[in-house]
Parts: sequence; C-alpha cells; structure tokens
Amino acid sequence: MPSRPMNKGQSNDHDFVPPTQYKPCRTKQQPSGFSPLKLIPKFKAMDLNRTTSFSQIPNTINSSSPEDLFTLFFTDSVINRII
Repeated sequence: MPSRPMNKGQSNDHDFVPPTQYKPCRTKQQPSGFSPLKLIPKFKAMDLNRTTSFSQIPNTINSSSPEDLFTLFFTDSVINRII
C-alpha cells in the first residue's frame, strides 16, 4: 500500500476538510450601557379573568349530548364506524 507524505500539523486523512477560519468581525463599538435585551419589548400577559367567552353552537345541537357534538365534526358514516 503506497504511503502518503505527512504534512506537519496536518491530518493524514485525504478527505479531511479544515474548518473555515473567519476574520474577526469589525463592527462599530456599541455605546456604553447598550444592552440588546432592552430592545425586546416587555411581555404583558393577557388577563384571562376579564375575558368573556361563549360557544357558538347552533341552537339545534344539544350541547350536553356527546353524540350531537360529534355530528359537528364527523359524518354519520364515521360515527357509525366508531359505534
């Protein structure tokens, strides 16, 4: 088996791809006291105690009947397969 010449400090794996060497980023200096976290708007939780909700079920549906509620989402053939 032929041998390959060894490079100093390099891998002897011919498939090895060395990591990219990036140059240091030269951006403007941020002003003193600058914090990127201050740019994020403060979270305000929604007050659920003050919200009112109601269902929009048609009057023809008995909301206490599971079978009537299923008919809103499933066809008769699906309900018959479940039963």
